[in-house]
Amino acid sequence: MAQRFGMSGRFLVACRVELKPILSGLAGAQIVLGALVGLRQDCSFGESIYFSFITGLTIGYGDLVSFHFLTRLLSILIGFVGILTTGLAAAISVRTTGHDSRSSAGSLFRY
Repeated sequence: MAQRFGMSGRFLVACRVELKPILSGLAGAQIVLGALVGLRQDCSFGESIYFSFITGLTIGYGDLVSFHFLTRLLSILIGFVGILTTGLAAAISVRTTGHDSRSSAGSLFRY
């Protein structure tokens, strides 16, 4: 069944089956932290979630900025959660392709 979908299908199956609790927990943590930032800074819930995901994805447009010390600490935590989520997605991608850099590194430098 995984052969029929190709690499993207295996990636989605791995996300759905094996990592759903972890990804859900990370997304939930990011939403809760964003809501806490929004409560402290008097932002709407939509702006809070927007800020949380823009910060977590390390995009950081700069249109919403943390002013208080506590919200700056929460923003750092949001960034760490985003880095964990990105790293987990990269690890799933590498695992589903079946490539290991240690085993294929020797073939890159053959002349």
